Amino acid sequence: MNGEATQASCRRLAEELGRRPVHDIIGFAERHAEALYRLDQVKVGTLPQAVWESVFFDVDKFTPYTSTEYDGEWLLYVPDQAYELATGKEWDHTTRYCFETFSNTDGWPHLRS
Repeated sequence: MNGEATQASCRRLAEELGRRPVHDIIGFAERHAEALYRLDQVKVGTLPQAVWESVFFDVDKFTPYTSTEYDGEWLLYVPDQAYELATGKEWDHTTRYCFETFSNTDGWPHLRS
């Protein structure tokens, strides 16, 4: 992937993974979901207040925190695509970890009810 999660590089990863046994695809999905879950926390998901405020006056200061070309979303579909390539069936596996934003309640303690 050369450090770039583009549609093309993620498709190549899915094709490579799709040539492996199903348990490898599931293992990849589980490790990927866990990594995303562990990143889902306030200290990673929020910017320091000074940076946040400075963006309103100079949008270029926000650039290090964004990428218009490589946002990584294509990585989310790699297990689905690999599984379909390997089996011809639709992916219906639910990973142990949910990687939706705020799902890691330990990472967002101020949001606990």
